[in-house]
Amino acid sequence: MNKNAFFITTPIYYVNAPCVHVGHGITTILADVRARFERLRGRDVFLSTGTDEHGSAVAKAAEKAGVTPQLFADQNATNFLATWKQFNISFDDFIRTTEQRHLQGVNTFLNALQASGYIYQGTYKGHYCTGCEAFKEPEELVDGNCPIHKTKADYLEEKNWFFKLSELAPKVKALIENNTIRIMPEGRRNEVLGFLNGEVKDVSISRETVSWGIPLPFDEKQTTYVWIEALLNYITVIGFDRDMEHYKRYWEQAERVHTLGKDIIRFHCVIWPAMLLAVGFPLPHTLFVHAFLKSEGHKMSKSLGNVVYPDELAAKFGVDGARYVLFAETPVNDDGDIKQSSLGERYNAELKNNLGNLFSRLTVLAQKAKIAELYPDTQSKESKAFAKLVSTAWKNASSAIEQFDTRAYLAAAQQPLEAVAPWRAAFVPDHPRHIRYHRAILALTTQPAFREKNHVGRPTNCNPNESYSFISWCQYKKIAQ
Repeated sequence: MNKNAFFITTPIYYVNAPCVHVGHGITTILADVRARFERLRGRDVFLSTGTDEHGSAVAKAAEKAGVTPQLFADQNATNFLATWKQFNISFDDFIRTTEQRHLQGVNTFLNALQASGYIYQGTYKGHYCTGCEAFKEPEELVDGNCPIHKTKADYLEEKNWFFKLSELAPKVKALIENNTIRIMPEGRRNEVLGFLNGEVKDVSISRETVSWGIPLPFDEKQTTYVWIEALLNYITVIGFDRDMEHYKRYWEQAERVHTLGKDIIRFHCVIWPAMLLAVGFPLPHTLFVHAFLKSEGHKMSKSLGNVVYPDELAAKFGVDGARYVLFAETPVNDDGDIKQSSLGERYNAELKNNLGNLFSRLTVLAQKAKIAELYPDTQSKESKAFAKLVSTAWKNASSAIEQFDTRAYLAAAQQPLEAVAPWRAAFVPDHPRHIRYHRAILALTTQPAFREKNHVGRPTNCNPNESYSFISWCQYKKIAQ
């Protein structure tokens, strides 16, 4: 593995509805912050996101809207792209599953899967939730309804092609147990292992009755099950079967990290690794699975009128404020509850009053000390005395973001600064440039949580590239690692 290359993904989001909600937002901002942090480390980073555009739910929604599925997908994919640009998500590619490059890679992979001997023809009999685009076992339903969408699951009986997941499940389990595949947090890892300890059944990879999808390359009477081809975006987006050098750089040779919500955990943590094992491809290293974000104590629902949208938060708090509160609200182990009142409190108490005031105090001190130089001498006796402070902040931030611990990450810069408290009258720095170091620590560790062009760590009178100048200025590669 090339330790410098780092590939991180969001799920690709389903376009059966036109609006981007905060559930999409927290996953995407989380991945973006991690990607930005890895870039600060000097790593070769590739961040991907996109839209999942096939399947029965999209076809039905398009029919209801009176347009073709392709036009419906075009319209809604534009909404996601516009939102991520508004939030300055630093994605390197945005893939759509209706693109030719995806179709090409899917066909090649499916042919390899057929050649592997792990697929066969059969008949599916059971329930299917169109909202989840997922086959459901009887024990997963509540009074015949999907527990997530609260709608009746359809009973299906159709000829399908099946993937021998049952044969590969023991291998997947062993790889999770020895942390070759690392699932975070621990509770989600235990959930996956609990599933694998039970009776794992083979899964359908095709649909006979759905026309809006990618035809199987070896059976054009069937379309590829939407989840099977959606998972393949993680390799088609980086050039599989199209630009193999690029694919090797970011899949075969890179550290591979997926971020996702808990509702799609089995697809990513069980089926996806098994598919890769079947054809001999490298596996993801880390899968971070966050919990749900409810609204005012309830699952978000249009009928309840409690859906929270990122653009509404941006209008209220600004883009940086919205990025901050969504990043801070990321639910890890347990479902979170997003309340308009608590968002305002977090924005005012943490970002505006705490973090903002902290940097403001340091800026005032710098102005009083008449510090004009951007780059202090990192070899001076006084500067070296602050190396431990810089190192502590950087290491704490690094450890927290690697664990996707958003609260610990945001606290990493503030804790050492608050301990020294340079604004106290009793504090007399050995050299006034040390105030610059405090500002650098704050900027260095918090920068990824904000937009590149407007973040709390940058003074108002700097040039557009000064946020990165802070990194050079702090010389973190020499004294903070």
